[in-house]
Amino acid sequence: MKLLCFGDSNTYGYDPRSCFGGRYPAEVRWTDVLAQSTGWEVLNAGQNGREIPRRAGELAQADRLLADCGPMDALAVMLGSNDLLQSPAMTAGTVAERMSAFLRRVLERCPPETVLLAAPPPMRLGTWVTEERLLRESAGLADAYAALAGEMGLRFADAGQWGVELVFDGVHFSPAGHRAFAAGIQAALEAMPAPDIWEVSRRSPELIRQLTAVWERSVRATHRFLTEDDLQAIAREVPEALSAVPRLAVASVGGGPAGFLGADGERLEMLFLSPAVQGRGLGRQLLEWGIRRYGIREVCVNEQNPQALGFYQRMGFRPYQRTELDGQGRPFPLLYLRREDTPCSWG
Repeated sequence: MKLLCFGDSNTYGYDPRSCFGGRYPAEVRWTDVLAQSTGWEVLNAGQNGREIPRRAGELAQADRLLADCGPMDALAVMLGSNDLLQSPAMTAGTVAERMSAFLRRVLERCPPETVLLAAPPPMRLGTWVTEERLLRESAGLADAYAALAGEMGLRFADAGQWGVELVFDGVHFSPAGHRAFAAGIQAALEAMPAPDIWEVSRRSPELIRQLTAVWERSVRATHRFLTEDDLQAIAREVPEALSAVPRLAVASVGGGPAGFLGADGERLEMLFLSPAVQGRGLGRQLLEWGIRRYGIREVCVNEQNPQALGFYQRMGFRPYQRTELDGQGRPFPLLYLRREDTPCSWG
């Protein structure tokens, strides 16, 4: 799993025990504890003092972060404490309104089923928390966020139920608190639905029809260089290709086929996803499945499809050959890539 953690100082791993404040070592921070215990790729996007992004610069920074991280399996968002601390007028309800506006922007890039909204543990009395209001409103975030997640179709987790210990300031996690939080969020994330990937044993006409439809939706969304005539000509070849490819695997997410992969020996012949699930890590999961099961190490990709080229390069494939024409002699240059360090023989 590739997980992006977007939060404040408790995600960053702030350690308030030193004179000037510092950061807990990696073996204490919950993000690193989670990565160590699961083997997941956990990206720490915590920032000290962060409130829920609402200003232009903050929103642009969040947009760049989501774009730079690329496809991911899950996004965990935990914010709101600093909003309460910085403004005496803030309530759990107004914090949830801020969160709603931010998450609607996030959902322009991330499918809702990949987003986990976490309510931070309620504050307790301490050097940073001296008002009854903060105790009351921080405790109210769980109900406000749960309602918001239900409205938006997101996953929700209440970290107040995980026994997270706070230090003397009443806000930040202790080392034991980080361990408890890591265990709690791991359980919450493991409860999120994962795609079902299987190798096809019988290629029925109905399955071929469904996969051809996935292919067409995918190509229309990504292969902008094709004319309508080009697309229709290639589409006529797809059912036969799906029937003939030696190995065929299909992925579904809560229903019918959402993507598929075809392989011939170590060569990836096809990998297509429905646009509805693009950007949520399904392509990476399908390819990793094919690498494990089929030993895939070669692929060719249209040069005019930079999105696909970037994906395969991020997955460790490197170009070693270029042709001016595709396999059917059409004027669509192909790049051939291999999963090993080889010198580039073109360009």
